[in-house]
Amino acid sequence: IGCSCVGYHNCESFQNHLIQQLFQLGSDRGISMWVHTVAYQELADAYRELVHEKQICNCFLISPENREIAKHVRATGTNCVVIAPHYDLHSERQEGPAVVDAADLIDLQMDYLFAHGHRHVAFIHADGEFFSSYPHLLRRERYYCRMAQAGNRVDPSWVIPAWSPEPRFKRDLEKMLQSHPRPTAIICHEYYLPLVYAVLAARQLVVGRDISVITDGEGSRLRPVPTMVLNSPQAMAELSWV
Repeated sequence: IGCSCVGYHNCESFQNHLIQQLFQLGSDRGISMWVHTVAYQELADAYRELVHEKQICNCFLISPENREIAKHVRATGTNCVVIAPHYDLHSERQEGPAVVDAADLIDLQMDYLFAHGHRHVAFIHADGEFFSSYPHLLRRERYYCRMAQAGNRVDPSWVIPAWSPEPRFKRDLEKMLQSHPRPTAIICHEYYLPLVYAVLAARQLVVGRDISVITDGEGSRLRPVPTMVLNSPQAMAELSWV
């Protein structure tokens, strides 16, 4: 069950790759699977109604917004595994299995950039006004923490939300690239890289020569290829089936 309507129809999105891996592993086990999505703004009762309507006995909950969603599903007697939740698993006792994103992702990216001499580092984050996520919020705060610990000043234009409408996102990117000093590296989720590359190309900035870009995922079709910290939907899917 996809717990939002974000990313599932983009063939290059992390969610889409994750679902493909879950399906492949299910097929290998002789299990028939279906995908159901519930809109981001729906109440938790919508999940209970879906379980009853589709007679779901076992499911994966992908990126639920809060722990009440899993509680509602499990209250029906349905077995479920929570994957990449958008809430803090440690704030109270977690009931049932859950698979989470890598907690040290930002540290790995920042360590790499600092080791290569970068001090002016920009961050495009996925925590937005209309779509907030606890893990993405933690990543943004970890970025600020690491920059402060290194004694690096953060220009306000260097930190921008990726969930903005495209015209605003482009304006924010332009403002970032016009700052003085200009960032020498950008941290950005793979999903938003095509637009970032387009803006860089329009300014005749070549990735790897004029500016560094570091992301997360398993691979990229973009050229030049960005630096990448492995964040594998395949590994997450395999762990979810254990």
